[in-house]
Amino acid sequence: MHTAGLGDIAVGVLALSALLAVDRRMAGWQGKVRMLVCVGLLDFAGAFGTAIVSGEGVSCGWPGKPRRCRCSNCHWR
Repeated sequence: MHTAGLGDIAVGVLALSALLAVDRRMAGWQGKVRMLVCVGLLDFAGAFGTAIVSGEGVSCGWPGKPRRCRCSNCHWR
């Protein structure tokens, strides 16, 4: 099972909740917006970090011979 979109779904659900709270001027809407921003930033940081660490071509993009290369099209093999 791939979990690539679960964070995006969670942020989307929180966004709808925050939007409704702001639109209806519900008590505590500021907290919902803050939660949305925090969860969105955590989702972005997690996705960005995962892409950096597990991305193919990361070790091939640096100058010099990499310690180990997992790239399928790496010229160091």
